[in-house]
Amino acid sequence: MNIELVEVLWKYGMFPAAKLPNIANQQLIKGFYGPATAEIAGMYEPSDEDVGDLFERSILEIRKNFMDDDQMPEVIAKGLVNKEIGPSDAVYILSKLYDDLESPEELKIFRLLFEEYSEYLPPKYLPHLKANKLVPFFKASCEKNIIKAATEYLSKK
Repeated sequence: MNIELVEVLWKYGMFPAAKLPNIANQQLIKGFYGPATAEIAGMYEPSDEDVGDLFERSILEIRKNFMDDDQMPEVIAKGLVNKEIGPSDAVYILSKLYDDLESPEELKIFRLLFEEYSEYLPPKYLPHLKANKLVPFFKASCEKNIIKAATEYLSKK
């Protein structure tokens, strides 16, 4: 997984701290050394509290600056199309970016798909998943639509 995708996932609370040592080790192997990156690489299954601001400091060591919000939709869409991130996480973040970037038209579809997809997620429908066999079908259909929208979004970039 590339560092840009990890940065976006981390920002939105979607990347587990326990996986950061692996990412940090990959960056060290690529030659991006820094004290924060090395410290993360040496951790064993850290928690968010253990990591604290080390990941943000590591990003500055590796990339010298943080990614701009307007670059993030493309990173998430690529991660989804490349199967590095699931449709539910991707559409959640893209919906948040729709709000954060003041409602750009090209991200509106993701807001609508997030609202549609959210109707089929627990806890609201959890008790009915076994009783209503259509819920998993509609959820799978939404996931296909999310991937299709991401592919179309990337084709316009």
